[in-house]
Amino acid sequence: MTVCGVLFVLVAAIRLANADALKEARVSQVIQDVRLLEAHGAPHPAAVNDKVIFGSAVRTGVESRAELTFNDLTITRLGANTIFSFTAGARQAELTQGTILLQVRQNAPPVRANTTAVTVAVMGGTAMLSTGPPAKFMVLEGIGNIYPLGHPEKAVTVHAGEMVLAEGGRVNKPEKFDVKAVLATSPLVVDFAPLANLPLILTVVDQQQAEQQVMVSNPPPYKSSFDTIDVT
Repeated sequence: MTVCGVLFVLVAAIRLANADALKEARVSQVIQDVRLLEAHGAPHPAAVNDKVIFGSAVRTGVESRAELTFNDLTITRLGANTIFSFTAGARQAELTQGTILLQVRQNAPPVRANTTAVTVAVMGGTAMLSTGPPAKFMVLEGIGNIYPLGHPEKAVTVHAGEMVLAEGGRVNKPEKFDVKAVLATSPLVVDFAPLANLPLILTVVDQQQAEQQVMVSNPPPYKSSFDTIDVT
């Protein structure tokens, strides 16, 4: 390969890496009390199309929610009483408190999110994370993983329709949850426009309902593995 060819490949790689980074987000929806916390300055009310950059954070109040759209079309929805920020030059977010919904487009690099207890990653899917305690990670569609903060060697893979609770440095085994119930009741779903990944989530719902029909026809000698959970 010529020198010019090498330079072209390097420049293309750099541009691709920059495109994949979560450089900034814009506020795409505001519900009630949502504030931007700047690195230098007092908190101020957020408005649609406000930019959120490295060094700033978003805080929601009681019964309040927000939606952020990143440069790569990653969607982050914030529940009530949530504080959220992200790391410049990386696909990583920080959830200080509260609950978020992450939607990562198919074939995009994973997006990671840290709480004080765990790190999660969403790989081309839709998931919800709450700080707890216990921390709760739910994958509506796609795939993710979760591990105690600072211990990636303890990562647990979480598939569509599964959730994991984590507390005290321990990550529990994945359990199934009712995705249809989440779609019908979670404020991070019902208070916003339909998610772009909704058809993929509905496929998971159909799969779960088919499994439940089989269980009704051939009841196992144990309790149903589908749990009803708090989706606030």
